[in-house]
Amino acid sequence: MNEVEEFYENVNPKELEKRFVKARFSNNDRTVLNITWALIHPDTDKEIEMDETIEVRLDANGDPKDPPKQFEEVLKHTTIDQIHENTAIFVREQREQFERYVLDLAKRDGLIFEWESGNVEVYKKIITTLFADFDPIKDKEKLFYLKLQLFEIDQIKKSKDREAKAELRKASNILLAMQKAIEIYTKE
Repeated sequence: MNEVEEFYENVNPKELEKRFVKARFSNNDRTVLNITWALIHPDTDKEIEMDETIEVRLDANGDPKDPPKQFEEVLKHTTIDQIHENTAIFVREQREQFERYVLDLAKRDGLIFEWESGNVEVYKKIITTLFADFDPIKDKEKLFYLKLQLFEIDQIKKSKDREAKAELRKASNILLAMQKAIEIYTKE
């Protein structure tokens, strides 16, 4: 028997006390209202939350238009402004949860790495990138962005060795670009 079945066992639903918890809109048009109630068992005072969904029509000012009875009951416990605030909080929390999920997936699949974590996959990826066969057509963009980042390093940016910097600019593959960057970096 699950928690809900256990809660309702040997109790008349009409005997349950109902307490308002929160309400929020669940669509962009703000026409569907999700209401959370706490149902309180008359014998045990145990609570279980129940969601109720109703349709609401708002006028141009955002005020209820011909509100259903359930909506009038909700407004005894909260305000339209609080419902909008709850909606904004819910949307923000859902977005944050989604972003964490996507980030976890990307980490799991090796699409991003955390340097601080000591993740050896980072180093494997660096080595693979440095020593992989270089395809001048397919990897041209990678090489371009690598050179851009290398020229952002202070020791390379401020280097007076114009010849070495020219060699870095003309490097034909990732390994050669890194080699020239290291030469400049260690001279400075």
